[in-house]
Amino acid sequence: MAGGRETPRQKMIGMMYLVLTAMLALNVSKEIINAFVTQDNQMLVNNNNLVEGINGFMTKFSNLELDINSKKSFLKWKPKVIEVNKMANTLDDYILVNLNQMMEESEKQKDWFVKAKESQYTTWSPIESIENKEDYDIATRLFGGEKAFKGYKRGGEIREKLMELRDSLLVAMGNYSQRSNNYELKPEWLANNEILTKELTKNQHPDKLKLLSIYSTLSQPEKLDNHDKQEAWQLVKFDHQPIVGAIGVFTEFRNQIRMAQQKSLELVASKIEEPIMKINKIEPQLISAKNYLNQGDTLEVRVGIIAYDSNVTYPIKYTIGNQELTSDNNRFTIKASSVGQQTVNGSLVLDLADGPREFPWSFDYTVGKPMGTISSPEYNVLFADNYENVIEASFSGYSSSDITVSCPECKEFGKANGKYIAKVRNGTTPIVTVRAKGSTMSREYIVKSVPKPEFYFLNKTSGGLRKGERDQANVCLVKSPRSSILDVNYEVVGFSMEAYTVKGIVPLGTSNSRSLTGPMKNGVKRLNRGERVAFTKIRYRIVGNSKIKQYGPEVMFKAI
Repeated sequence: MAGGRETPRQKMIGMMYLVLTAMLALNVSKEIINAFVTQDNQMLVNNNNLVEGINGFMTKFSNLELDINSKKSFLKWKPKVIEVNKMANTLDDYILVNLNQMMEESEKQKDWFVKAKESQYTTWSPIESIENKEDYDIATRLFGGEKAFKGYKRGGEIREKLMELRDSLLVAMGNYSQRSNNYELKPEWLANNEILTKELTKNQHPDKLKLLSIYSTLSQPEKLDNHDKQEAWQLVKFDHQPIVGAIGVFTEFRNQIRMAQQKSLELVASKIEEPIMKINKIEPQLISAKNYLNQGDTLEVRVGIIAYDSNVTYPIKYTIGNQELTSDNNRFTIKASSVGQQTVNGSLVLDLADGPREFPWSFDYTVGKPMGTISSPEYNVLFADNYENVIEASFSGYSSSDITVSCPECKEFGKANGKYIAKVRNGTTPIVTVRAKGSTMSREYIVKSVPKPEFYFLNKTSGGLRKGERDQANVCLVKSPRSSILDVNYEVVGFSMEAYTVKGIVPLGTSNSRSLTGPMKNGVKRLNRGERVAFTKIRYRIVGNSKIKQYGPEVMFKAI
């Protein structure tokens, strides 16, 4: 009854309720602390990933410095690269010193976090093994607390150094000259985001968005929202933070430093001048003084190389007879109107860094009397396995309507789109014959099997697979070998998979198509670093051919 004395039974129930409430609170606190531990480990991994990206830029810059086409351009920006790395690494060292001092006071262990000087990668003792995970006093005392305390001043110093790095990076990256244009970023523009945006826009700075991104990454407001009021930055970051929470705060600072460093290096990479022209194809070229020989003549031939971008066309100017002509696709057509030595003179127009330039050229050719030709893009070989071999046959001086082409030994032979298609069998030596008004020419071919394809999984033929790649596992493919001159379409029709784990070999099943089954996908995703997955019993065929072939040995990939 209300207001009455409690019975012993009621007192016992009330005490049990208080104990239960306390136990629930402890469990909630434990869950929060465990969440901090998980978050700390992920943030530390992210920090090493950022460092890996930065090291990738440095490798690229080393290659640019060695490349004669980009060396001069890179050397102009190299001092900025050195300056950016020095400033970022120095502040990261400072943050790490403060973090390790906190850990030493908590765990009585020096260098809980260790950073390699050369690679800048960080290793650490297990976060799970921290004894004082829930200590709320150490971070507050060292980096927060009341305004008069040393910790308050020390926490404010961390903020100031982050802001100093922001301003130094922006001044370093925002001031430069390129192609007779001078770009600037004045320190007084850094008072706030609005002023910086306004000045960069007004001065038409080409790197406005990149510079604003660096500014945003490292900006640390003097006061931050804390529930329903604003408090000093260091109090919001460190006051009443458990040790595992403070580790996350320091790692957040380190990640911000690395992100700003990476963005600065990205800006440098975007400024390196491209080579005079991109090259994606290199071919041998035979150079001789003439292209026509009489019986008994000798000819000296020199073999050189030509390098060019096969995806680009270049304007040309040229003269045939008394006509001055132009072409936008670096091609022209010659009509052989008379027999004998002929010459075409012209120039190739390239748009270089210093403006368009013309490179003169001359082409000598000889017009002879009609003669027959038979050619195959795959040279003197025809391929079996139902492959469509292209045969080009012509008789100079005759129209295509005057020409007949035959191949009795071929499995199939016909004409399509102006060219002849031959399908042949293994073990034969087919002869292609071309006839034109009483003239005949024949050519004998050897027959080979279509080359074995290469196996691809996640765009790789072998090697390591990262976690993010393995999450995308869906299909496997077979493609023409990169060294092959043929364009053959292959398809996987079945395979089996096995996982090589610490527990032994785990079968993942069999697929009767190119697609991975559900258990296969899950098995690939769940691989731990160092474990392997093997594709076995791979079966494939050429598209359009019903004959199924065995690929051969297993193909292995490693989780990294």
